[in-house]
Amino acid sequence: MVKKIWVLKAGELDLDRSILFVGRGCGIKERVPITMVLLETDQGFVLVDTGMNPNGLRDPEGTWGPRAKDLIPLITEEDDVRNRLEKLNLHPYDISHVINTHMHWDHTGGNQFFTKSKIYVQRTEYRYAMYPDPFYAASYMKNHYAHDLDYVFIDGDSEILDGIYLLSTPGHTAGHQSVFVTMENGAKIIIAGDAAYTWESVEKIIPPGNCYDMGRSVLSLQKLKTLQKLTGSDLMPSHEPNHEFYHKILHSFNQSLNLQVI
Repeated sequence: MVKKIWVLKAGELDLDRSILFVGRGCGIKERVPITMVLLETDQGFVLVDTGMNPNGLRDPEGTWGPRAKDLIPLITEEDDVRNRLEKLNLHPYDISHVINTHMHWDHTGGNQFFTKSKIYVQRTEYRYAMYPDPFYAASYMKNHYAHDLDYVFIDGDSEILDGIYLLSTPGHTAGHQSVFVTMENGAKIIIAGDAAYTWESVEKIIPPGNCYDMGRSVLSLQKLKTLQKLTGSDLMPSHEPNHEFYHKILHSFNQSLNLQVI
């Protein structure tokens, strides 16, 4: 079972509001967080997503290509996943399992460091990430994830450890997945990944503007909202632009979640 949760900061991005909510707020900039989530379980530590590639701090164009100019990440050395883990006296080799909600550049930048971990990803997502369609290829960067790593391919919904379920939530990408967590005290939380950028995305069923499949994104949002109501879960969106959100998360979520922000 899951004993404790940490939200690890991984930098920020300046996005057009129409990326967060399809067809809304064109030309309005929003600064959104990039986050990783660390779970302590009876069977080791599990990390959900690995943030930005810290090599971009020294070689932006070599790391991120055209994105280095089009969408400049706001990250520091502290945001390197290795440094976030070090604050908890952990090293990448202490992480037994990594979950990639999907394989976009802001979620796989640290994959390269987890050479001793099993990395869980939907099979559909991995296949697409290796050979993306041109219209949707800019966010997939093979230098982030095409390493000698122990990928475990998942097909649909699946329990990978006691209290940790992977939920197929495609739409934002071809093979996106979210994570359903049950704490040892019975509290529950859904780590939505980019299936839900914000609270409003779920409440009003508004998909992101940069979807691979808008219709499937709507269905995945409905799935998460239904599951949240049926199970009484808390839900963590991925890029909530309310800057106080992750600082107040302990008050927003049930205190029994035993959650900290690092």
